[in-house]
Amino acid sequence: MIHKMKDPHGKLARWAMKLQAFSFDIVHRPGSSNVVPDALSRSINAIEIQADGVEIREEHKNTWYKDKVKSVLNSDSDINWRVRDGLLYKKICLKQYPDKSNDWKLYIPEILRSTILKRCHNDVKAGHLGIRKTVFRVKQYYYWPNILGDVKRHVGQCEICAKFKVSQRLPFGYMGHQRHVNRPWQIISLDLMGPFPRSKSGNTMLLVITCFFSKFVLLFPLRTGKADKICSIVESQFLLFGVPQAIISDNERVDRVIGTMISSFINTKKHNEWDLYLQSFAYAVRTSVHETTGYTPSFLFFGRETAIPPKVTSISYDAVNMFDKPLSIDAKEFLVSNKKLFSVYEKVEQKMKDAHKKSTSYYNLKRREAKLNVGDTVWKMNKFLSNAGKIFMAKLAPKFDKAIIVERLSSNVFRLNNWYGKPLGVWHAKDLKPYLGECNRMRVETKTTDTDGDCRRLDVFEI
Repeated sequence: MIHKMKDPHGKLARWAMKLQAFSFDIVHRPGSSNVVPDALSRSINAIEIQADGVEIREEHKNTWYKDKVKSVLNSDSDINWRVRDGLLYKKICLKQYPDKSNDWKLYIPEILRSTILKRCHNDVKAGHLGIRKTVFRVKQYYYWPNILGDVKRHVGQCEICAKFKVSQRLPFGYMGHQRHVNRPWQIISLDLMGPFPRSKSGNTMLLVITCFFSKFVLLFPLRTGKADKICSIVESQFLLFGVPQAIISDNERVDRVIGTMISSFINTKKHNEWDLYLQSFAYAVRTSVHETTGYTPSFLFFGRETAIPPKVTSISYDAVNMFDKPLSIDAKEFLVSNKKLFSVYEKVEQKMKDAHKKSTSYYNLKRREAKLNVGDTVWKMNKFLSNAGKIFMAKLAPKFDKAIIVERLSSNVFRLNNWYGKPLGVWHAKDLKPYLGECNRMRVETKTTDTDGDCRRLDVFEI
């Protein structure tokens, strides 16, 4: 107690002098039963709250706004409008907000609407949310005609949203035309699978070659995926089977089957043994009836079945001595079988057409036409890899960048340049989405090719 201290000095002495004029008893009360004084005795940091109000000055008000203010002030008949501090408010009851204390919404002149839209969408406290959430945020405090249309336009032209958000609409690109084939090895497809764990043989990649007509599969394990080794293998197959008319780098369906086989038979603790049974897997595919063709790939490719017969447990006397007899092939029978094989090829060709037609009808249900033209600005999908050393994460990088179409190669394939004129190569429509913003003007050179691949027209224009 201060009055019991022997020699108070300074501030304590001054308090003792002040308290001598009063007669009182001091009783201890715990903090839990003395909440208000206890909270007031705590030292807290001041919290600065920034108001997000909008300032409407006289130069922002157009003729309609001023006339409406005068009309509301001079008439009491329009109960849905109110003027407060020279500003116009309209009564809007929103079903989403049961609290009726905020029914009066500030009317925003046209010149300030873009500012409100940026505040309700682009601001860090708005979070670049979608159209629906942005509309609700605007309507919570403001009003003007056609808010929904203005929000749709603003969000659609927002470059941040376009860079980082995937389109919720159907992707571009109907299924392409069927590749016309009528015999084996006419068109082949190449694809690389991997990288796999380095095997005991040093292999990390798998080259898959598939005959487009017969579905005949060849598998080649590789130590690396370098072009010189791939070219050497492909050339050796050309020397064996001949040169095909076309090569396609697309083999996803077969890759999925081979990948499933590898994972089904691999030791879960020894993933470096993935290449042990590759030729057995290839044999399994080649000797299985394909769903589309109705025949095994080996039969269509060689004209005969190559399946290994089951093991023979007992061999008859005739079977043992059959090798002592001369083998002869009837020429007529050989020619008849070849003619039958040609009719089989015709049936397979028709089956492939029917299968493509059926697949197209299902595929196009989840696609839309790519109505893109030369000179259009589009958003091109980015493909990044994370790099911990550079503190870079692919998921946090922009998913799209702006590009310009400089050539249309087909209904689904386009050649692109970036925004500064650098070539970006050839891109499929599924990796593009339309650009809805306002384009800056720049010089673009485009060319149109005919069906033979020759340049038919060179255009130079500005967009």
